[in-house]
Amino acid sequence: MPEVADARANREVMVDTICLDYNCEVLAACGLTMTEAAEQVSAVLNGLRCGEVIRNLDHWNIVLRLDPKLRRSEDDVRNLQLVAPGVRSCC
Repeated sequence: MPEVADARANREVMVDTICLDYNCEVLAACGLTMTEAAEQVSAVLNGLRCGEVIRNLDHWNIVLRLDPKLRRSEDDVRNLQLVAPGVRSCC
């Protein structure tokens, strides 16, 4: 069935991406590694699964993420404040 083959070929999902360049010196001064910073940015933008609701056979993940209004642009990402160990916010 050629129609089905065409439908399969168009299943790609387009996702917006940006490349982040971390300032390792500033991160180190705050007591953070690049990996820790990237994990925080990922949690803010993509969400962090913090629980699950189970009702009968239905399951829903509880995901915590930053308000979409605060993560729309590259400037929003650039202005994120990361949490350093033992400090409320740093970088």
